[in-house]
Amino acid sequence: MPIKEEAERAILLTVGLLALVGTVIMAIYVWDRPVETFLRAQSDAPFLNVAECVSILGLPLPYVGLAVALLLFWAIVLVNTEFKVVQRILLYRAIFILLGALIPWFAATGLQALFGRSRPHLYLERGIYVFHPLSMLPDFSSFPSAHTAVAAAMAAAFSAFFPSYRVSFFLAATLVAGSRIVGGYHFLSDTIAGMILGIAIIAGLERGFDYVGINVRAAVRPRWR
Repeated sequence: MPIKEEAERAILLTVGLLALVGTVIMAIYVWDRPVETFLRAQSDAPFLNVAECVSILGLPLPYVGLAVALLLFWAIVLVNTEFKVVQRILLYRAIFILLGALIPWFAATGLQALFGRSRPHLYLERGIYVFHPLSMLPDFSSFPSAHTAVAAAMAAAFSAFFPSYRVSFFLAATLVAGSRIVGGYHFLSDTIAGMILGIAIIAGLERGFDYVGINVRAAVRPRWR
C-alpha cells in the first residue's frame, strides 16, 4: 500500500476511533440511565426469553466448537488426500476463529475487572451508577460487554471470509448487543464499547496474520515456511 494511502487510512481510523470513544462517553453520561429505565418499564417476559436465546451468539463456545470442527476436518483432509497449499486456508481460518472468539472474551473480562462498573440492576434497585476500579465482584463487571465483544469480533471475522454477507453478520452482532441491554445485563455504552473492542481485536489479529504472510481472506503461503 502506498505511503499516502496508508497515512490517509491511519487518519480515518484515528478519527473513527475518537468518534466511537466520544459516543461511549456520551452514552455513559447522557443515554444509559434513560434507556435502562425505559426498557425496564417495557419489560416483557417472553421478549426477555428471546433475548436470552440471542445472547448465546455472544458466547465463545459455539465458535470454539466450530473452529475445532474445522481443525478436525482439515486433519482428515490432510491424512486422506493429497494436501495442497490452497487447502491451508481452512486451517488458517479455523485458528483465526478460535483466537477471534477467545481473545475478546478474556480481554473484555479483564477490562470489566479494571473498570468495575456497576450492573444496571444496581442502578434500578438502589440508584448505584458508579465505576469501582479493580473490583472483582460480579455486580461491578458491566463495562464492556463480553458477549457483544465476541459477537462483534465474529461478525468482523466472518465478514473477512464472506464480505457479501457483512450486513447480516453485523446485524446478528447488533441483536446480541441489544439482547444484553434488554436482558438488564449491560448499559448501552457497555455494548458500544464491546463492539469497538471486538472489531479492534479482529483488525489486530488480521494484521498479525498478514505480518507472517497469512491472508485469511485468501490462501497464501506464510513467509516463515
